[in-house]
Amino acid sequence: MDADDTPQSLSDVIQAHLAQLQNLIDEHGWAVHAVEGTSQGRPQFAHTVGFQDAFDHPEVVVYGLPERLSGRILNGLGELIRQGNAPRVETRTPDVISNYDVVFIPVTDPAADDDLIILGAMWEGRQNRAVQLVWPDSDGHFPWNPECDPATAQNQPVRGSAPLL
Repeated sequence: MDADDTPQSLSDVIQAHLAQLQNLIDEHGWAVHAVEGTSQGRPQFAHTVGFQDAFDHPEVVVYGLPERLSGRILNGLGELIRQGNAPRVETRTPDVISNYDVVFIPVTDPAADDDLIILGAMWEGRQNRAVQLVWPDSDGHFPWNPECDPATAQNQPVRGSAPLL
């Protein structure tokens, strides 16, 4: 077995991933970390890594969208923030996804700690702040609305308090 064929330890894999994220942050100011969903019902999600340092803006997490789409949305959001157009929390925001308003809510659900564990690995001991980008169903209903499409609500756990809009 060649040295290249030697299985890496989990710690080595994690350290390599953290180094890759740091390289992206060094080059662009932030990175997007995507996580696949599970057969146990956890939806796929993606979040930023670096907004807090680059812009003094909370990291942003979005659930239930395909990885590439999440990446485009979060990177586009990063450019808006870089230009000084950070979205307001708990307000309908039209500038993030074409033809849809989104809402940003503070992440307060402890269940999100597991989802955002990479932030703790990147910056041990730091209080990381995050907001969730919440998107509506095709009729404009958000997951906290009873009229929301059940699939949209199921794929997008709300990790904070529903705003009064």
